[in-house]
Amino acid sequence: MKISITIILALLLTVTAVKAEIYKYVDSEGIMHFTNVPTGLSYKPLHPKKQPVSKRKYRSKRMKYYEPTINILSKKYSVDAALIKAVIKAESDFNPRAFSHKGAAGLMQLMPGTAREMSVGNRFSAKENMEGGVKYLRYLLDLFDDNMP
Repeated sequence: MKISITIILALLLTVTAVKAEIYKYVDSEGIMHFTNVPTGLSYKPLHPKKQPVSKRKYRSKRMKYYEPTINILSKKYSVDAALIKAVIKAESDFNPRAFSHKGAAGLMQLMPGTAREMSVGNRFSAKENMEGGVKYLRYLLDLFDDNMP
């Protein structure tokens, strides 16, 4: 379920010229719902936070640092590099030491079980984490017949 939310967020982050308002609702089970046509008062407008220029430059440097590895993994697993970047941005903001309260870790926020399945020994190793995460994305794309827009 977390990866499907990640894919939705990744798609939302890659859209640049859209003027439509996006609304978000978190239900009683903690599941996030996104829409451009809210069906109730529980949906609230999603307003991206503007970051100071200095933080954006720092994040840009971190993204550029991982770009060669992202490009290699993109070709190796036939996963769009833009999707990989969007997932990393959404999951960890390019912080290889990111750790969630649910136990997800690293750039692509791999859970322990997923990391084991994808042969990731150290979830905080940026290279291992990205490789496992991209390998898992490829698995999901194959599972859902690569129905990406």
